[in-house]
Amino acid sequence: MNSEEKIKTFYKLKKNWNDNGAPEISREIITNALSLDKLIPIETDVFPTARNSIQFEFEKDRYYLEFELSRDDKITIFKIIDKKEYTELITFNKAGVEKVLDEIKKFQNYWQIYKYVVI
Repeated sequence: MNSEEKIKTFYKLKKNWNDNGAPEISREIITNALSLDKLIPIETDVFPTARNSIQFEFEKDRYYLEFELSRDDKITIFKIIDKKEYTELITFNKAGVEKVLDEIKKFQNYWQIYKYVVI
């Protein structure tokens, strides 16, 4: 199942879908996730969270990138590069989406450079 198909299954999640009181994922967040997913140039892991949000993850060796779409049109970007953590909160708008896509490009570029330098 690709990421778009997986995100569409989140529409079916009802309250307490994780047997621990998680709320339904709002339709707005799912719609935003589907819109963003269409722009992402690489396949990603995507998950619903118990915080009424959707999390996208990318990981290669020493680089971890995640972003989480949540209520009020917020995106949290979290990354770990060589054991250093970075977090940023941005708004889901054109500039925010461009920032996410830029972080994904950095992830791709880092991996391309890393595999030639280290391997």
